[in-house]
Amino acid sequence: MKTSLFMLGYFYLINCSFVQAIDWDKCGSGKQILQLWKLRVSPDPISLRGNNTRIWLQTDIYENIPAGARIQIKIWKVRKIFWDMIFKAPCFLPTGCDVELCRFIEYFGGKSVCPLKTQLYESDSIEIIRPVMDSYARSFELGRFWIQLKITGPNSEQLSCWSFKGEANDIE
Repeated sequence: MKTSLFMLGYFYLINCSFVQAIDWDKCGSGKQILQLWKLRVSPDPISLRGNNTRIWLQTDIYENIPAGARIQIKIWKVRKIFWDMIFKAPCFLPTGCDVELCRFIEYFGGKSVCPLKTQLYESDSIEIIRPVMDSYARSFELGRFWIQLKITGPNSEQLSCWSFKGEANDIE
């Protein structure tokens, strides 16, 4: 399988020019049927000024993911103004940020991998191409960021939720 569910959280990192560190952790109070074991990026640190980035992931799916499951992706820019201020960023993904999971994976992975069954998934090298962004979208590139990736079942029950945090700096 060329893609894995948690590559999805990384797609928002394409908005960064240079990422110093990426931390991830589970979020939400609902079910957690997915476990992200490994996330590796190249180049490391990530530099997207004219370069594409490659990622490799390893994740366990502990229960079959039902048809009709959705993925919701949210991203915030974090700024320190006496204390941390959080600003919601617009959705930059061509698929949208609240989309049917299988359609989303097929769009970025190039083929259908659904239905997603209980098993360990390891991705091959997945190439991420930086999108063209307007000046408003580019204003979210630099500084600290927080990404939340949530997968829900057809009845809106949380199946998994992951939070990714990092910092982006400009390098010429």
